[in-house]
Amino acid sequence: MQILYVTDFSIEPSPGVDHDTAIDATLGTLSTWVGDDTDPIHAADLLGNGRRELQPTHDALRKHAEWTHLASPQGDWVTRLDVVTVNGDGSHFTARVSIGELHGILRLRLGLAREVDAAGLSPIADPQVRQPHVLANLVGHPGLRIHSGGQLVDGSALQARGADAAALVAEALRVQHRLPVLLVHTRTREAIQSTRRAAAGLVGLVRVVTVDLPTARQLLAEEQRARVPYAGGLLVWSDLAVPPTAVGEDVVNAQDNDALRASVMAQVAPLSVLTRGSDEVYRAVREAGRISRADDAAARTAAAVESGSQTAIIEALTQERDQLQTDLSEAMEAWSETEARARELATEAARWKATTEQLQIAQRYAGATTVEEAGEEGVDEPPELATGDTDTLSALIDHLEKSAEDRLVFTDSAYAAWKKADRYPTPGEMQIALVKLARVAHDLYDGSDRTVGHMDRWIRENYDLKVSLQDDQMPKAFRTFTFEGVKYDRTPHVKVNDGVPHHECGRVYFAFDQKNERIIVDHVGLKY
Repeated sequence: MQILYVTDFSIEPSPGVDHDTAIDATLGTLSTWVGDDTDPIHAADLLGNGRRELQPTHDALRKHAEWTHLASPQGDWVTRLDVVTVNGDGSHFTARVSIGELHGILRLRLGLAREVDAAGLSPIADPQVRQPHVLANLVGHPGLRIHSGGQLVDGSALQARGADAAALVAEALRVQHRLPVLLVHTRTREAIQSTRRAAAGLVGLVRVVTVDLPTARQLLAEEQRARVPYAGGLLVWSDLAVPPTAVGEDVVNAQDNDALRASVMAQVAPLSVLTRGSDEVYRAVREAGRISRADDAAARTAAAVESGSQTAIIEALTQERDQLQTDLSEAMEAWSETEARARELATEAARWKATTEQLQIAQRYAGATTVEEAGEEGVDEPPELATGDTDTLSALIDHLEKSAEDRLVFTDSAYAAWKKADRYPTPGEMQIALVKLARVAHDLYDGSDRTVGHMDRWIRENYDLKVSLQDDQMPKAFRTFTFEGVKYDRTPHVKVNDGVPHHECGRVYFAFDQKNERIIVDHVGLKY
């Protein structure tokens, strides 16, 4: 069995709600999630042992729930609930929930695991890991306050705006034993929807915080390790010393608003398995019960010996023997679970060790354009761009030419091309591409002594911009243009969109003007 992810929570009553009511609310939420209308499971049922066949969902073959309740003489208790779904391909998915009270604190642990019948050494595709909806029900319950990693979690994204908020975020990032934080520069409707979906689907795994461009720069001034990519995201790990992971703007601003959640889940879920340890509440309550039963059996044997009754002694010893056999069986089961978990952890550790180099390479190629430090040129938010609207293009061009210190210029043909692109569906992506191209022009001709090598690769690796320097199918008449009395090669272009219908295929055609140390953009719009 492969453990896919693990989350741990502590549960407190909301103000005005007592502890017992919070327990009832938690058990009620769990029982409603497990049961169905035809055969409901009640909260009280979870304070005992049970099993229930459930109605299969999402084209599953079978589904059942099974739970075990344990209690200790000290008043601690735990219920371990497994909801098992069997799919048509033979795979088993188990959502395991442990809910219990240890030392007066209500604790909940939720994990997901799968078991697949693989043929020999055949590879198995990674599953699409999603959290069960019960977490959303719990964090949204008005009578409960849910914490994870010392932080209150509510399934929503935090919005940070302004210098004070940036200082608070920077301070929070330096706190030890916190959840990872996903910082996202939200500047499009798609980004806002994606962050909402990510916050609701990564409960107990990641805390999501959104920033605008000024706040991102103020945050960078407060904490140099929090460099949020423009229009992208930055996953800051619990240990701030670990290099953060950039999330590209193509993921943050994807039409599929689940892309961001899925991308981050794929990174944090395996780590949660490695770091969340074992089920502390279940183990502690089971061990307390075993010790109590052993003490009771020993006391009965001592009393029987003191009584001198051979019958009582034999009966007490028999009971003690039976209890020891039961304890041995439970110990063997616990050992088997521990051994299985050790194998699972070793597998995950080996997997992460084997992919470390690939991840490092991927980070180098992530290259999303990063936010510059506050106080540098071009710190203002660039104007929005509207499809076919030359007025918005003019405002954006004014901003870009200024921020690039005139190392990026545009011809009149660029305006004409944009006016013709009146059906282009993603002006936000075009705006992002132009912003990045401005940064390329600014840095390329800033007078620094740098080795560029292959220009298209250098731009891709450092600015996350897809640039091509050749196009064999480009019409001959389109290859050149004249600007300020000089003929230039218009073959270089930015591939804003690719593999889409012509009216969606965005392109920026430009020329490198080495003599005047600038980039000249002659076409903003659709592919020729």
